Amino acid sequence: MQKQYNILLDGTRIGFTMLEHADTTMGVVFGVAMFVAGIGYDYLKEYCLANAVKILDDYPEDKLIATAIMPGLKLVSEEGEEVQGSGACISGMESAEFEIYIYG
Repeated sequence: MQKQYNILLDGTRIGFTMLEHADTTMGVVFGVAMFVAGIGYDYLKEYCLANAVKILDDYPEDKLIATAIMPGLKLVSEEGEEVQGSGACISGMESAEFEIYIYG
């Protein structure tokens, strides 16, 4: 059974992930981000603009976004343990899926 991790942005739960993928040679774990209602492209873009988070890719017509490391983004297990890393970011498209990445 895979473990579920809550996705927190500035302390607010915005969804969860199972962190179903890893690339140990690159030092990264990632998984599909299952957001709560109202969280998606528009929310992420507004957050990045308001908090000076660099947007690496932005295609409004496709509702596709890729962020740089978001300092307020954390993954926490159901037991309250934070996944440690050098940073986390989100990328994806509303018509497909979003993924969350933890580096380091």
